[in-house]
Amino acid sequence: MVNKKCSAATEQESAKDETGGGEPDCSKEKEVAETPPKHKTTHFVNDIGKIINATLSHEELTQALEKLDVGHKYYLLTSHFRPSEDYIFPSRFLHHCQRQFKMIYLRNYKWMVYSPSLDAAFCIHCALMVPTSEKRRVGAFVNTPFTMFYKLNEKAKVHERTGYHVNAMLASAALRDSVVNPQHKIDIRFDDEKKKNIERNRYILRTVAEAIVFCGRQCIAIRGNNERVLENDTAATDLTQCRGNPGNFLAALQMIANHDDVLGHHLAGIGLANKNSKYTSPRIQNDIITIIGYDVIRSDLIEELKATRWFSILADEVTSSNKEELALCFCFVDTNNNIREEFLSFLDLSRITAAVIAGTILDFLKMTGLDATNIRGQGYDGAANMSSDNVGVQRLIKEHSPKAVYVHCSGHCLNLVIAHSCSLPCIRNTIDKLKTCCWFFLASPKREGLLQSIIRKALPEETKHRKGLLDLCKTRWAARHQAYTHFYQAYIYIITALENIVHGANVDACGLDFREAKWDPKCCSDAASLLASLTSFDFIVTFLTIYHFLSHLSGITVKLQGRSVDVIKAYHEISTVKAVYKAIYDDVEVEFSRSYKQAVIMASAVSTMPSMPRTVGRQTMRSNVPAATPEEHYRRNVAIPFLSHIQSELDSVLRFIGAFIKATEISPISAL
Repeated sequence: MVNKKCSAATEQESAKDETGGGEPDCSKEKEVAETPPKHKTTHFVNDIGKIINATLSHEELTQALEKLDVGHKYYLLTSHFRPSEDYIFPSRFLHHCQRQFKMIYLRNYKWMVYSPSLDAAFCIHCALMVPTSEKRRVGAFVNTPFTMFYKLNEKAKVHERTGYHVNAMLASAALRDSVVNPQHKIDIRFDDEKKKNIERNRYILRTVAEAIVFCGRQCIAIRGNNERVLENDTAATDLTQCRGNPGNFLAALQMIANHDDVLGHHLAGIGLANKNSKYTSPRIQNDIITIIGYDVIRSDLIEELKATRWFSILADEVTSSNKEELALCFCFVDTNNNIREEFLSFLDLSRITAAVIAGTILDFLKMTGLDATNIRGQGYDGAANMSSDNVGVQRLIKEHSPKAVYVHCSGHCLNLVIAHSCSLPCIRNTIDKLKTCCWFFLASPKREGLLQSIIRKALPEETKHRKGLLDLCKTRWAARHQAYTHFYQAYIYIITALENIVHGANVDACGLDFREAKWDPKCCSDAASLLASLTSFDFIVTFLTIYHFLSHLSGITVKLQGRSVDVIKAYHEISTVKAVYKAIYDDVEVEFSRSYKQAVIMASAVSTMPSMPRTVGRQTMRSNVPAATPEEHYRRNVAIPFLSHIQSELDSVLRFIGAFIKATEISPISAL
């Protein structure tokens, strides 16, 4: 009776399996045509049951699976034992009757395999591919053989819906693909994507750096008042959507992005995990500038200095933003025998004493790996803290490098020569009047506009793009010659403008916008005083004397500031200029006669007659050398003293000859 019931139950279960558990649609799981792997398979086991059984602990199971290489896993996935259609499965007594594994289970569940050694079912994908960290949480079909065949359908449907089963199916598919198509391996594909991402990021970073370098080379500001390129993050980059000025840096990137899809997508935030990670912030800008300046440019210069071994240092302190800084430059002969002068760094100074400045320089040399004993020259200004032979910076540096010859900056010396030469009362007064004239016109747009209108009307083509006056440089006397030239060329028009302001004259010479201009009383008073000063014969003669005699120094000011000029070349340039001034002094009557004749012509153009100041017995405020004619008076009281001052300053041992004497002490052997 029991056997009949068991037989009926078995037949009923078989019918249930065949009707309710039909084969799924094969289109849901497309099998990829695979080529045989290039692994030796003779020693591989094709039964997962011989590797995993119910008696293994978790550690033993982990060790058994770790011993399987990729080839064995691939073999189990593709060539696992599969019973034939007429295979007779063994039966066992389960749940009150005899039960056995059925072929229909393998047809219904493609992931399932049958282990003949254990007479059990496994999920081959989960058994091989589930991570070790998740093995403890899974059981049947994975860690242990499934033998409760009367619950197989129920448990199988639950199993194939689990997350670890889905992941295991993907992992096994990837493994099969990696064996059949090695170029599609996950690690290779990951490395390829990583490589592409690195190349893309480097390309973007290189473009950003080039935009910053572009702004630096063009000497234009980087930032604006609106750092955002976009008002929203969905559209392509478009500066027209910005409120305000985004700055030259972002504008340059925008221009590049208009023709570069990679940069355009990057600025728009396409493909970025964080849309703010665009490498365009002010902090990134400063970081790139620091890297380029310190790690690239300065590093290369330091390596060149180390290669050349010997070098000279040039330094000057300056106050910037209420902070003392030292500008440090190096002069050296590179491997191509070119004399170079390169700026390396700004150094912060706590004080401007000789000890602090010298210590800062030596600390910088130590930090950069440069040997202080290789210093062969020092170039500073003439301040006591720098030039003193006892306690100056040059003395403290010599304690570390005795052969480091100190040379007063030639350009600075030339500036002092002109400044001291112009300390004569008559010369100083004339220059003060020039400053007043420049300030009078340049400090007022209305007055400068009047002067420009007069010049444009008189010379519509020649002065189209030239200013009437240039301000006199307050610190670099040698740079004033261009301002003197502008004043000389515009002198007649300056007088015309002053007469128009004071007397309302020369209306026809003014532009249409200024013919009915009104001037306040103070402006008229200042213009009247300035008109009287500029039209005096004393001013005209003195100005032309300054203009003609100092013109011989205009060319040397540029030469002495050249990077390739050494002390020997500077000496020869100064010697040439000294020879010129000596020739002028020896023939001063003829040389000054040219300036005087030109002064008479300029004076007649403004209705001024040649004259000379009266002489008295005792005069302390100006030169009072007796003279019979105006020309003789100005030659004796202006030209000759001015030339004497220039020559004496050029001959000063402390400025040029002293520097040359020190330079001649250097020989190729002793310097090394």
